[in-house]
Amino acid sequence: MIKEELSKIKEAKQVGVLYHYTGIKNWDRIKSSNTLEAGSPIGDYNKSRQLEPKNISDREAISFTRNKNLHKQPYFWDLGLNIFNDDKIIRIAIDGDKLSERYKLKPFRWRFDKSRVAGGMSGDEFETRADTNMIKNLDKYLVKVDDVTSETKKK
Repeated sequence: MIKEELSKIKEAKQVGVLYHYTGIKNWDRIKSSNTLEAGSPIGDYNKSRQLEPKNISDREAISFTRNKNLHKQPYFWDLGLNIFNDDKIIRIAIDGDKLSERYKLKPFRWRFDKSRVAGGMSGDEFETRADTNMIKNLDKYLVKVDDVTSETKKK
């Protein structure tokens, strides 16, 4: 009897909702391809924008955050516009539980010097990375998509 009950139990990683931020132009491309691609290599933040490989196979991971209000941080507006090169910022909510069934997820933390970023950075990104350069069939993991531009704190 106990064996029968135990066989019904399915264990899974409990990740919760993860968020990925991007610009509206990039969201249009993501939506049409149903694919989320890694944007830049793991490495120093200032260098990553300059060294972004053109070949997707050279990119190492896709970044997410567990902080659904990351866009409200004082430094985010500058980072968002610089990274996304766009005037609208989109927050993509992903089912982390489902995602973790297919992709290896691990915590990650940048080591920023507060003086390097406007408004300072205190490690409150709660970053999680998927060890892949591409997530196909994104609609299987999609929870919600929001335009958070108006909620983003501007300097």
